[in-house]
Amino acid sequence: MNTELPIIQLVNYFRKGQKHIGLKFKYNEDLLHIIRDIPYARWSKTQRLWYLPYSDYNLNVIKTCFKNAAVVDSKELNGKAIVYDKTLPKLKEKRQLTDEQKRLLNNFYKYLRGKRYSKSTIDTYTFFVADFVAFYKDKILEDLTNRDVELYI
Repeated sequence: MNTELPIIQLVNYFRKGQKHIGLKFKYNEDLLHIIRDIPYARWSKTQRLWYLPYSDYNLNVIKTCFKNAAVVDSKELNGKAIVYDKTLPKLKEKRQLTDEQKRLLNNFYKYLRGKRYSKSTIDTYTFFVADFVAFYKDKILEDLTNRDVELYI
């Protein structure tokens, strides 16, 4: 007979620009019964996790409610594991690009417009190329290889 407690993993979850505490765990009727009684706990069908607004109070509520029912793993809560709501665009960050990199992105943008791609496609492609260029900011663009793309991905 297995008496091991289930594990609930807490992660950072951003929804509509607000930080939340995401709860990930394998399907368990007992845990679902507990979480449904927690005020403001909501289910995200797209992310397949439960979430609450981020606060020390809610963190304590989670730990208290699941005290004897599950092991609460919160090591990724303040680490790098972040889940974004896919229905909204990610928050844009300010990039430090050189004039050469800006010229390259502008030419790429113009090329895509010339191919008559939709605005959302152009924005998406340009965003990802800008991330790639910013990732290799200290390397000369002409020296980038296929291997650099693989490492970036």
